Amino acid sequence: MPHPTGDQRPRIAVFGAGSIGCYLGGHLAQHADVTLIGRPSVLDGLHEGVTLSGGGRPAVRVPRDRLTLTTEPDAVADNGPRCGTTWSTVGRRRSAISRARSSRWRNDTA
Repeated sequence: MPHPTGDQRPRIAVFGAGSIGCYLGGHLAQHADVTLIGRPSVLDGLHEGVTLSGGGRPAVRVPRDRLTLTTEPDAVADNGPRCGTTWSTVGRRRSAISRARSSRWRNDTA
């Protein structure tokens, strides 16, 4: 889907597809190509997409075809579509892994 300005949609990776990562990724998917990276036990439950709810607002369903799901962080690294932005929503124990891999996901090497 084209970006509203006519440019290509931004690519965003969300490392940690738990409840927070899915909520964030679902909102971002309305404006960007989003890849959710998570554990199989979580991703298996997303075969119909995600439903965003809370805050007294009506629920919004984001269909599965608006999200890319993977268990492999390298899917958005050198051999896959590089991401301009990465978000890490992993817990403290996994954050070191997230930081170590995030430089390979981004377009820049800074």
